[in-house]
Amino acid sequence: MSDWMNGYASKANCHTGNPVVFTIDGVVIHAGGHSRNGGWHRMSPMPDLAIGPAQVMDNSRATVVPDGFSCRGNIGGGSPQIISIDWPDFSIPQDVHRDFWLALVADIKRLGIKTVSTQCVGGHGRTGVQLCILGYLMGDAECLKQPDAAALTEYVRSIYCHHAVEGKSQQTYIAEVLQIPEGESLFKSIAKPKSNFTFTDNSDYPMNGKKKAKAKDKPKADYWMDEVEDEDDSDGFPSTWRLYACEVCNHSQWSHIDDANLECCDECGAPEMTNATDGLYDMSGICPKCDNTVSHFGMHKDGHCIVCAAEEAMVKTRDGFVQCKGNRKFYLPEFIDTDSWTSHEATRNTRLKREAAKKKKAAKKKGKGKGKQPKDKAEHYPAKPKNNKGKGKYGMNLDDWA
Repeated sequence: MSDWMNGYASKANCHTGNPVVFTIDGVVIHAGGHSRNGGWHRMSPMPDLAIGPAQVMDNSRATVVPDGFSCRGNIGGGSPQIISIDWPDFSIPQDVHRDFWLALVADIKRLGIKTVSTQCVGGHGRTGVQLCILGYLMGDAECLKQPDAAALTEYVRSIYCHHAVEGKSQQTYIAEVLQIPEGESLFKSIAKPKSNFTFTDNSDYPMNGKKKAKAKDKPKADYWMDEVEDEDDSDGFPSTWRLYACEVCNHSQWSHIDDANLECCDECGAPEMTNATDGLYDMSGICPKCDNTVSHFGMHKDGHCIVCAAEEAMVKTRDGFVQCKGNRKFYLPEFIDTDSWTSHEATRNTRLKREAAKKKKAAKKKGKGKGKQPKDKAEHYPAKPKNNKGKGKYGMNLDDWA
């Protein structure tokens, strides 16, 4: 399998616009990506039906007119029926399965739909899944010949785009919806870290009870996340952190759930901070250098994606992850501070260590005088005479002691 999905190859030479992929029983099925000059709103005439993830269907940039206005029928040839699906990028639909797709195919035939637009941001992963499912369920002869989801995906790639379908979960979803074998995996998975490191693990002893290896015994730099569901979410973002964005200056910053509530923007001081974690899954940006789609937070200030910017800064990357200069682990690019090229987790750990050392030093200083004589010695001991002549060994006579 090629390494395009991990950022090693470019998508510059793949599809653009809204090409026709299938014509089945008089129904024409188009595919396209909004970032590649595609999407139903760019079609003329408009399709009868447009299907895609909510992030592009709700932000189509097409003219919108309320129901009942006669001018509505004069917008680019008419407006299509819209199906908007809860479907994160590089993932699968969150709430629709086989019965939904079977009913959709029946609706297309019953309602006399003649043109269908399948789409997503880049026109690759989620669009490819739609093409595989619709091509098979609507009875395309070549699709029906394919023995499993892997072969079906390869066929759709051959007639549409070699980047169609972008992840193992999508290949599995196709197999489950169509009730066919999954076939050989077309995607390599990220290896599980060799160390005991987990995102929230700050102790000397991990859960297995074995003491952590010394620095010289630790394995070489690896991915930060451990494949444990309660440590990170299914897409690899840390579940113990939240991303916030300022409504005034658009500055974004991460906050750990164990820290104080984030009330003001670090950049401009404004109190209007919004939870922007969902924006991590909105792959609306496209890197002009590698041509990969990324979230707004995955873009560097120089106009490239963070991975490309890291490579230009001579920071090591691997499989679309960026190495933290603080602990040498590989993190998702959105979780890297691009000014210092350290992860927010490493920065927080450094701060916590400094605070702990400061408290320890203050406590040590506070208890330093314990057990010594009081400051006002005169109240407990007689003053030592300046002239000790004839006073004996300790400079005091018997009357002084009395």
